[in-house]
Amino acid sequence: PDGDRGGVVAASAAAVGGGGVQPGDVVAPDSTNRPAGAAAFYGVLAAGATVTALNPQLTARELSHQLRDAGAVLLVADRTIGAVADASAAAVGIPRIDLTDLCAVAPAEDARRPADAREHCSDIAVLAYSGGKTGLPNGVLLPPRNPVAGLCPPHRRHPTATTPPLRHARH
Repeated sequence: PDGDRGGVVAASAAAVGGGGVQPGDVVAPDSTNRPAGAAAFYGVLAAGATVTALNPQLTARELSHQLRDAGAVLLVADRTIGAVADASAAAVGIPRIDLTDLCAVAPAEDARRPADAREHCSDIAVLAYSGGKTGLPNGVLLPPRNPVAGLCPPHRRHPTATTPPLRHARH
């Protein structure tokens, strides 16, 4: 549904914040290609948390690895991957909420607003996973300007808007 996109993102941010997620925590939205997945992604960022985006085709073993390695505190999963998501969240010991439920929460008056997350602009926005040629994928740290730069047309990007070469996370 189209609706108020900003309102859906604010609802997602309110649900994440209301679930005890603090700025800097890692939240893992897992969705098929749906508008609710985008709302969850930006809602997590608006709450000041870090996104570790998941591939809905991951096995329970792969999903559990990424959740554990990223230090995720919450899994937000699409109903279509419910069994794998439930098994993985249980294996890692974190709560799992449904993607549709996340976007349906009405923000409280005192909910953290997207503008409040600006103070965390130097933090890591996205902990993406890549590679895996020699084993399980490694985390790649992306600052907030990286996902935003991807939204700009190439001819309008500032030369420093993108990040230097990616660096893998080391725990």
